Amino acid sequence: MIRLSLLVALSLGVALSSCSQKTTEAAATTAPDTSASAPATTSDPAQLNGTWTFTALNGTAVPTSDASRPAQLIFETATGRISGFTSCNRLMGSYTATGNALSFGQVASTRMACVGPNVEQQVLTVLNTPGLTFQLSADNQLTLLSGSVPVAVLSRAAQ
Repeated sequence: MIRLSLLVALSLGVALSSCSQKTTEAAATTAPDTSASAPATTSDPAQLNGTWTFTALNGTAVPTSDASRPAQLIFETATGRISGFTSCNRLMGSYTATGNALSFGQVASTRMACVGPNVEQQVLTVLNTPGLTFQLSADNQLTLLSGSVPVAVLSRAAQ
């Protein structure tokens, strides 16, 4: 998908303050094994509403010790909007959830330079993956799938 700037005037000041982006790789840790006792799942789009924190991307645990702010998605089901944080930059955009199908529309992010490890590129790649589906488990875990492969696991943030 083409990333469009939704708030050009607002993000222009932020973009001018720091134009470079540093690419880093996530720490090579493994994601928690949840295959032994998978809780019941649902795919009710209304249940997406709220704040979700990324815990794994493409089977690798998201490091939390180095990030001052964790990578998060905030779903606003009433408006079909998302916002959040990539672990480096803010993001905003739209989404559509029908049944268990999930697609992200126009997603924009600020472009500040990132110091230290972050998962920004992995988060943006997931949001640009076509044909995503989702599962919500009874233990407040959201799994985004490309086909049958989990590409992201998120946990509902404490309210």
